[in-house]
Amino acid sequence: MKNIFWKNDEAVIYGKRITTKRKEAWYGDSDSSYSNTSKQTLPWAIELLELRKEIEEIIDIRFNSCLLDLYNNSNGGV
Repeated sequence: MKNIFWKNDEAVIYGKRITTKRKEAWYGDSDSSYSNTSKQTLPWAIELLELRKEIEEIIDIRFNSCLLDLYNNSNGGV
C-alpha cells in the first residue's frame, strides 16, 4: 500500500477543533458525511480496488468507501 495518501484528520471535540495524532485515508465512490461533518473521499487506489473486488465477491456485499487509519504506535489515538 505504497500509494495511499495519508493525512492527519481534524475533529471537533467539545467545540474545540483538534488535529488527530493518527493519520487516515478515505477512499470512495463519492464524498461522505457523519456526525454533521462532511468528508471528501479520494478516488480509489488500484490496490484498494483489487481488494474491494475480492472481498465483495466473497461476501456478496458492495462497498462504496474505505476508511483507513494509520497509528504509529499505541498512543496514536485522537
